[in-house]
Amino acid sequence: MDKLVGKIKELRKVVSALIELMLEVSTLIAVIKMVIESIF
Repeated sequence: MDKLVGKIKELRKVVSALIELMLEVSTLIAVIKMVIESIF
């Protein structure tokens, strides 16, 4: 049981890290789009 709980906690850390990464990437893409639109 304890191993399962540990795995679930690890999974949660990984998932939250992935979500943060995706948010950063999406904001980066939005900034790049704005820059491209302002240039062209």
